[in-house]
Amino acid sequence: MYEGQDGEPTPDFVADAAAYMRSMSYSASLLAVSPPQMRTIPINQSIPVEHNVATYDQIRALVAETRGPFVVLKCLCREQQVLKNKPCKQTARLETCMAFNDTAAMIRRRSHGREVNRDEALEILQRNEADGLVLQPANARRPDFVCSCCGCCCGMLSLQKMLPHPLDFWTTNFRAEIDDAACKSCGKCVSAARSAP
Repeated sequence: MYEGQDGEPTPDFVADAAAYMRSMSYSASLLAVSPPQMRTIPINQSIPVEHNVATYDQIRALVAETRGPFVVLKCLCREQQVLKNKPCKQTARLETCMAFNDTAAMIRRRSHGREVNRDEALEILQRNEADGLVLQPANARRPDFVCSCCGCCCGMLSLQKMLPHPLDFWTTNFRAEIDDAACKSCGKCVSAARSAP
């Protein structure tokens, strides 16, 4: 209903979608499920991977193992913010979300998005990481869709930011740990946490 709509978003659609997604019934139904519906992929440069983990948490492995096709789409959340004269503070790029496999084929049949090859898909996702976007795949073992979200436009991140303990509704196989012996008190982790979306 939301990302799968035909045509460009209109101001009426933006207003109706925003009203629906801010309703208590929508929030309750979204947050009441287990496991949580939100999933994130950490940026490789910030977390060294030292243990074997499920590959669907690693975007490069996911793309490498995907048969294709690959389709990149405009971020509907950012498009809506542009319609409201509130452009994204994180990136000026709109083509940041991506579909794979059967979902990409369906989107392509409907003449939405733009087909890209595997290398282009990885390059777009790398640029998304460089722009500080949060990679959020569909919560499935073999995700067929990855959103690249920012804290100022994304409907899901905006909803999560209203919660007292938002991490209770996210799932990931990565956990941050403090290694007191390795800490040099450089402050990088503090500044990164303050600037997170």
